[in-house]
Amino acid sequence: MEHKKIGSTILLDEPFEWSNDSSLEFFMKAIEEDDTARSKRKVVNRNRVKASEILHRDYFCDDPKFDEAFFEDMYRMPKHLFLKITHDVESRYEYFQESYDAI
Repeated sequence: MEHKKIGSTILLDEPFEWSNDSSLEFFMKAIEEDDTARSKRKVVNRNRVKASEILHRDYFCDDPKFDEAFFEDMYRMPKHLFLKITHDVESRYEYFQESYDAI
């Protein structure tokens, strides 16, 4: 049997073989347990569409529920600055531009 030495590590030139079937079964069982753990995750419905509608109604419609001073207290920036940042991002990056979705 030939082997190579790199520093203190010895590399063996032989194919890897499972010592027995129990090694393979161990890894298969670990993968199956991991899959079942993932399926037990708790799903939280955040209702993002409704939250977006409420945010728009409260701050961005023609007759908002809260004024600009309340917006600034809540989000730590003036409303006009937020709208300028939003406009600049939408105009510069195609990802944020509204477009037709063929899906």
